[in-house]
Amino acid sequence: MGEQAIDIRGAATVVAAQHPDPADLLQELRTVITQPEIPGDQSNIIRVMSLHKSKGLTARVVVIAGCVAGAIPTVDQRDPPDERLRQIQEQRRLFYVAITRTTDVLVISGAAQMPFGDAKQMNLQVSPGYGASATLIASPFLQELGPQRPQTETGQAWRTRVGF
Repeated sequence: MGEQAIDIRGAATVVAAQHPDPADLLQELRTVITQPEIPGDQSNIIRVMSLHKSKGLTARVVVIAGCVAGAIPTVDQRDPPDERLRQIQEQRRLFYVAITRTTDVLVISGAAQMPFGDAKQMNLQVSPGYGASATLIASPFLQELGPQRPQTETGQAWRTRVGF
C-alpha cells in the first residue's frame, strides 16, 4: 500500500468546525490522521476491515466472517506454548472488540463444510471424517459467549427470518 500524505493543518481546520471541545477535536484528529482511508459514519458505504481495524469504530451492521476454529483464532502450532497462549488471548480480545462494534445487527458467520484440501491448506480444524468434504468446527470463542450467545442457524433460515 502506498502512503498518503495528510495535511494536518487542513484536516484540523475542517474538523475544528464540527468539534469545538478540545478532547473531541483531539480524538477526531487522531482518527483522521491514523485512519484516513476509513469513510465517516455518514457515508452510505460498506467497510471491509480486519478485526484489528474495527477498534473504536461502530456500524449499524457488523458481520464477522470466517468464525471457524483455525481461522478465529489463528495460532501457529510451531510456536512455543506460551506464545500460542498469547496469540489466543490477543485474538480473543480482538474478537470481543469486534462483536461490540454494532449498534443494531451482529452477524457471526462461518462455513459448515468446505473441500477437505482447502480446509487443510488453510489450517482449519475439522471434525473427524472421510471424503472430499471437511466438516468445520466453530470458533471456540463462540462457546465462550455463554448461553446468551446467538443460536446457530443456516444461511437460508437467517435470510428468511430477516426478509432477504
